[in-house]
Amino acid sequence: PYLFHRGASEWGYIGRFIFEGSKPGAAAAGVWMSHKTLPLDSRGYGRLVGDTVRGAMMLHRCLSGGDWEPFRVVPLPAPDINIVCFGVGHPSLRTLEDTNRFASRVYRAMSVGEDRPARQLEYFVTKTELRAGEYGRAADPLVEALGFTHDDYLRAGGVGVIRCTVMDPFLATGRGRTDFIGGFARTLRGVLEAELAPD
Repeated sequence: PYLFHRGASEWGYIGRFIFEGSKPGAAAAGVWMSHKTLPLDSRGYGRLVGDTVRGAMMLHRCLSGGDWEPFRVVPLPAPDINIVCFGVGHPSLRTLEDTNRFASRVYRAMSVGEDRPARQLEYFVTKTELRAGEYGRAADPLVEALGFTHDDYLRAGGVGVIRCTVMDPFLATGRGRTDFIGGFARTLRGVLEAELAPD
C-alpha cells in the first residue's frame, strides 16, 4: 500500500491511499488530538497523575489503619508517587526467612501465573526485596515491626515487601459504586489467611 506508480490507474486498487493511519501526518494528528483532550499541564495529565497519588495515599491509610490481627501488615512510609509497599507477617513465623517465604506466597497468589490467568484475579500486586547490602539500616523499622532484629535482617539478606501500583485516577474521587480500597483489603485478608499454611 505504500507504493505508488505514476500514471497507473487508481481504479480498483488502493494505491497511495491507506486505511491504517501510519503516515507521518497521522502521528502528528494523534498527538495533537491527545493533547487537546488531555493537556500536558495541571488541568490535564498532571491532574491524572495527582489523582493516582491521592489513590495511593488512600490505600496507604487503609493498610496503616486496618485491623489485620493476628497478621502484621506494615506499610513503608507514605508514598509520594502512586506506589505503595508493605511487609506482611504473622507471629507464628519464627524467622525472617519464613516471613519472606510467606510474602512470596502472598505475591504468587495475587499475581498472574501459569495456573492463574489475569481474568481470575481481582487485584494484582508485585513484590520486591529490600536487600541488606543496599538498604542497610533503612529497612530496620520495617524489620522490627515484623518482629525481627537487624541481625535477622543481615542473616536473611533482605526483607520481601509487597508492592502495589495505583493506576486508576478515579479511585481518589470515589466515582462509581465499587469500593476498590475496601475490596483490596478484603482480598488481601483472604490471601493472608489462605497462604499462612506452611510450604
